[in-house]
Amino acid sequence: MLGRVRKPNNVQILRTRPKLKKTSVSDLLRNAIIEKIEDEIDLQTFDDVLAKREQTYSLDEVKKQLGLSSIMYTVRFSDTASKKLRKMDRHQEALLVGWIEKNLMNCADPRSQGKALVANHKGQWRYRYRVGDYRILALIEDEEIVITVIDVGHRNDVYA
Repeated sequence: MLGRVRKPNNVQILRTRPKLKKTSVSDLLRNAIIEKIEDEIDLQTFDDVLAKREQTYSLDEVKKQLGLSSIMYTVRFSDTASKKLRKMDRHQEALLVGWIEKNLMNCADPRSQGKALVANHKGQWRYRYRVGDYRILALIEDEEIVITVIDVGHRNDVYA
């Protein structure tokens, strides 16, 4: 027969919780009060700003105002890559294009996602990106701030 599990009362909670966190009851209460006050201040800030109907700015506009405009790469496709994408089934096509949109389009650092294959000293970098069992081969041109997708396909086809 299973015994009844008793729910601890408030006094028991106040005695055991600080021991678990290795803190005192007064620190526990102080932190809880501060957290509650911060929540109230944050909610008041939301209410104040929303009531004013302040103008909003895009991240790009704020970066420009702050003088932090960063270089963003654009993506282009070679004729070969474009044709191979059109020949793929819709699911794989959408997977690869979605990955490119999310990870390469308007990115500040296209190297963070892939693997360098060869670098020449003219500002051109050859990179491979893995998307599941698919590969994207791309040329990164720093001088033009362009990523050109050279080839796409299943790894068995790309390396055949």
